Amino acid sequence: MSVHKHLLILCTIFLVIGLVVLENATVLDKHHGRRLSEQGNVTLPLFPLRLSDYLGFVAAMIALMISAGGGIGGGGLLVPIFILVLRFPVKHAVGLSNVTVFGGAVANTALNASKRHPLVNRPLVDWNLLSMMEPLT
Repeated sequence: MSVHKHLLILCTIFLVIGLVVLENATVLDKHHGRRLSEQGNVTLPLFPLRLSDYLGFVAAMIALMISAGGGIGGGGLLVPIFILVLRFPVKHAVGLSNVTVFGGAVANTALNASKRHPLVNRPLVDWNLLSMMEPLT
């Protein structure tokens, strides 16, 4: 398998874990479920998955592939997908997007940590620059 397939699989795993955690954290009227609106008490069970769930997963995977290829996190693409397609409330969509982007960052770091620069005998990742820049973010 190529590196991109591993990254996609890892990001998908983080997305599913985030969905399960979010599903278990949302408790309304003694059942777990996804809220269809911020004000309403209408919930849907996690299983069986509906067509909108599958469309949301596919759209999120495509957004993650595009964002990973461009070197951005992808939160700007994932939040609208989670809100419009999967019908999550805004506060849950933002949190789930953060977990998904964090999973992609961990996967990219794990995959690129051992790579070497193609022209110079040094690591591909400049760890000194990273340790200087990361505390600021």
